[in-house]
Amino acid sequence: RARARDLVARLTPAERVSQITDSAPTVARLGIPAYEWWNEGLHGVGTSPGVSFEEPTPYATSFPAPVALAAGFDEQAWERVAEMISTEVRAFHNAPPRQSNGSTYIGHAGLTIYTPNVNIVRDPRWGRAMETPGEDPELTSAYARAYVRGLQGAGDRPKLLATCKHFALYNLEGGSNGVPVRQEFDAKVR
Repeated sequence: RARARDLVARLTPAERVSQITDSAPTVARLGIPAYEWWNEGLHGVGTSPGVSFEEPTPYATSFPAPVALAAGFDEQAWERVAEMISTEVRAFHNAPPRQSNGSTYIGHAGLTIYTPNVNIVRDPRWGRAMETPGEDPELTSAYARAYVRGLQGAGDRPKLLATCKHFALYNLEGGSNGVPVRQEFDAKVR
């Protein structure tokens, strides 16, 4: 923590702001490499801005979609799949540095993964239900716990950092048929 505080204190205000985007640029004077925070791992190392599918990592394993995996009601399987994904993410991360948009990135994937999706499916007509464990809050909760445990590992130092995504309002898309657009929705919670 002391090292992190010292490093942040050395950043100028403009450099600090530049680091809070998906694509954080290099801060050469402090030896901070570029970093792409957006890395997907929903059912394997996924196509996203932070992942590079080029040699020596041209392919990744694709596991069943979350709705199919959750249908097995097997917490040990969920955790094991997540462990395998995190191992593959580490392999991508350990690949040689790559150039993109004028910056040098460490490896072919970052160690921050946007998964699992914990949105509760409320309408099966929503086109992205397969990205979630389903409509049951208890199942989704158990799935998320097992998945995060598998991705991060049990030690003091996480293997990578999982980020549960789409906690609320994710299936409010499009603004058609009386469904509000999520970016404009005001949930008036009492």
